[in-house]
Amino acid sequence: RALEDQLKQRHGLTHAVVVRTAAGRSPEHVRRSVGYFAAPVASQWIRNGEVIGVAGGRTLAELVRFMAPRPEPAALAVVQLMGNVGANVTAIDAVELSRVLAQRLGGTLYTVSAPAFVADASSRDVFHRHEHVRSVWRLFDRMHTAFVGIGTLSTSVFIERGVLDQTALAALGSHGAVGEICGRFFDATGTECETPYRDRVISIDLDTLRRMHEVVGVTNGPDRARAVLAALRGGILKSLIIDEDGAAAVLGR
Repeated sequence: RALEDQLKQRHGLTHAVVVRTAAGRSPEHVRRSVGYFAAPVASQWIRNGEVIGVAGGRTLAELVRFMAPRPEPAALAVVQLMGNVGANVTAIDAVELSRVLAQRLGGTLYTVSAPAFVADASSRDVFHRHEHVRSVWRLFDRMHTAFVGIGTLSTSVFIERGVLDQTALAALGSHGAVGEICGRFFDATGTECETPYRDRVISIDLDTLRRMHEVVGVTNGPDRARAVLAALRGGILKSLIIDEDGAAAVLGR
């Protein structure tokens, strides 16, 4: 409770869930513990009639996995917040997590039928003009709650899956990138980095997240502290779900 209270007080968070995990546990075990213990709490933040956004991420996948099915279908929409990372959908991708959550809640699923990264700004604009994509973007403006993962420059899924290469990594680093949410890389102040990659992303933008009532960051580990702090400074996150060691690092312990 102490770490949760400190996070809320210091960063003005609406909710903070800190999950205690045993020392020496593997990252997989930590992610699973965070998801298992936080899921019942986070489920209470989702109400009928709302539009719920879902990104991708390993810890977020565990949270969705442990959310209990609702006995009655919920009159809500679940929206994919970003395009697809690759042609092969994995269990941690936004499209899959959105599908699973919509199934658990009995809500309606809305997907972004586009890649997360395209060749250039012109290609992005073509997708943005398509009515399928525009209909999802209109839902962003009505969205009440979004669940997002928080990546670092070195552990971003876009690097791991080969969507961005080491040249891109170096370019992003030279522009001060410390974290990533929905494919959008930001600096230590939580401001999206001005790089050519910014114009290639098909996802909800950071300003839209800032305007939302509730954006829940779901992550774990002290190595994410710098990215989490940047997202907090930038007003992107309104709530946080994290493990004990990660929370301590965010608080500078």
